[in-house]
Amino acid sequence: MDYRREIDGLRAVAVVPVILFHAGFSVLPGGFVGVDIFFVISGYLITTLLVQELDAGRYSLARFYERRARRILPALFVVIAATIPMSFWAMLPMQLEGFFESLVAVILFLSNLYFLTEVGYFAPDAELQPLLHTWSLAVEEQYYLLFPPLLALLWRRSHRGTVVLLTGIALASLALAEWGWRENAARSFFFTGTRAWELLVGSLVALVLHRRHIFPHQGAAALGLGLILTAMLLFDGDTPFPSLWALVPVIGAALVILFAGPSTVVGRVLGGRLLVRVGLISYSAYLWHQPLFAIARLRFVSEAQVAVMLALVVLTFALASATWAFVEQPFRRRPTPLLARPAVLFSASVVAALGLVGVASVGMATNGFDAAWRQAFPAKVLILNAILRAETAMHLPQDDGACRFNVETVDQQTGARLADCHARHGAGVAVLGDSHAIDLFGIVSARPDQPFVAGFTKPSCRPVLTTDRACPFDSALGFMTAHPDVFDLMLFEMSGAYLLMLDGTAGVQSQIERLPLEVAAPDLQLAEGEIDTIADWVATVSASLPIVWFGPRVEPQVQLQWLVGRGCDRGLVLRDNTEAPYQRLDAALMRRAADHGFAYLSQMAAFDLRFPRDLGGCDRLLWSDGDHFSAEGEVEMARRVDLVSMAQAALAARSERPRR
Repeated sequence: MDYRREIDGLRAVAVVPVILFHAGFSVLPGGFVGVDIFFVISGYLITTLLVQELDAGRYSLARFYERRARRILPALFVVIAATIPMSFWAMLPMQLEGFFESLVAVILFLSNLYFLTEVGYFAPDAELQPLLHTWSLAVEEQYYLLFPPLLALLWRRSHRGTVVLLTGIALASLALAEWGWRENAARSFFFTGTRAWELLVGSLVALVLHRRHIFPHQGAAALGLGLILTAMLLFDGDTPFPSLWALVPVIGAALVILFAGPSTVVGRVLGGRLLVRVGLISYSAYLWHQPLFAIARLRFVSEAQVAVMLALVVLTFALASATWAFVEQPFRRRPTPLLARPAVLFSASVVAALGLVGVASVGMATNGFDAAWRQAFPAKVLILNAILRAETAMHLPQDDGACRFNVETVDQQTGARLADCHARHGAGVAVLGDSHAIDLFGIVSARPDQPFVAGFTKPSCRPVLTTDRACPFDSALGFMTAHPDVFDLMLFEMSGAYLLMLDGTAGVQSQIERLPLEVAAPDLQLAEGEIDTIADWVATVSASLPIVWFGPRVEPQVQLQWLVGRGCDRGLVLRDNTEAPYQRLDAALMRRAADHGFAYLSQMAAFDLRFPRDLGGCDRLLWSDGDHFSAEGEVEMARRVDLVSMAQAALAARSERPRR
């Protein structure tokens, strides 16, 4: 086919924003749409080649897949092979095990399905997956398993019918994408069925241009490039994707391919030497960038500094240039490429794939080369063991089989159990709240003098503030109102992060947890509206039930893996300015309690929380993650104080003082 410089320039426009987006730079918050542009380009180029061969009577599936193998596999295998030792250097064994699972999925071109079930594209953990970006390769290869034979079948019968049927399939795929993000956005993002329409748009553009030259048009070409840039500038991680919004960059790419000839301004810009050069190495650059970024983040265990990420962007393109010159080109060079005979090429590909799968299989069978990792890094073994203890025992047991148990709703069976425990032990202690209240349940139930403790908790459930999931509060309060003698104390706790805000948004955990330890925490503000909402709810409950609000704890957001890099001798530390916002929040909640007349107990004062002492260390980690106590932490807090007695004293004090 005739070479079009502007297509390589369009590749550059696609790949650079994707790389900057994955590097964490906010200059193009919608840079992820570059992948959608790649899909359109791929559909256009592949379909153009196929219909030319069909017209010439030279169509061959074997030759098609030979071209795909030469284009995709050599560079992919090189990057994967290089990523394995880097991952061993940066990952803990349990992370390595997951990495090898994803590696097998990549080799089978099923990585989109693997990541569909394992991680969300915009989730925080996604950036730590070295092979996450290969989901788009899997989508393309799955598409090209079905599309060439379908095109050959339709093309021989009716050219017009081919266009009509492919248009119908594209519209159905687009409708599926629009439905899919509403039902399960994470799964829809990676699913081939919701992405096929983008490739089909490129294929339809190829059919429009078949046996024709492009249609140079200054306005249409400028509109196409404008749509692409608009999507990159205005879209972000909250934009439903893929959906009807994806039409903006997809139609933009189609317009550029249709109308940006060399005689147009857009065509000349895209055909410039620098953009063409970047476009030529775009595939290798796409392969290299995510492993480099993920390994850096794993090694830093935080968002790497701007200078580091800029250096990795430069390294990405340096490695891409070398890979294009010394790996891609030799395998595609005509007329004598490396492994020129298709049978030899396919055999070598199978051998290389089996070799990588073999390494991955050993890695999975050995739990991420656990023994080898421990031998290679003996100084980190103690740290790792402490982390594993903390993460494995995140909480004390949630049900002792008797009268210390935690539930997410009160049904008839639970009600009968509560009544039986009341008959056996008298009035008990109830604990309500989110995942922090699960910690509180463990602390209260760890004391032997509390035989009857019932938790009504669920992660991410906060009364009044949570509306999108079934929370236990209504059923629990309904039971307690109907049976007021069963409990003589209710303890309520929720994460304080949802009562603080940054840039006008409440819920600040994800905004803090990836900051480097040496960077001060931002100056969080009180979320006054949320505070008033919860205070009103507690006050309403306190009018008829003995509830005590157990105030929020400081949330360190210090990931335990930082111990691996810092070492036991240096230990864990808080970022500067971590405690101050929670101290202001604690004081504000005390004032609300006095104003509303409900009982309030400061957690930070009750447990005498002091940092960094109460983060723990390699001998005993008191936290299982950035904001939850570990089982050992729950035991330690239970040892420090008789929390029930303190809460009952707070109730008594509340009943003695007049409401303001």
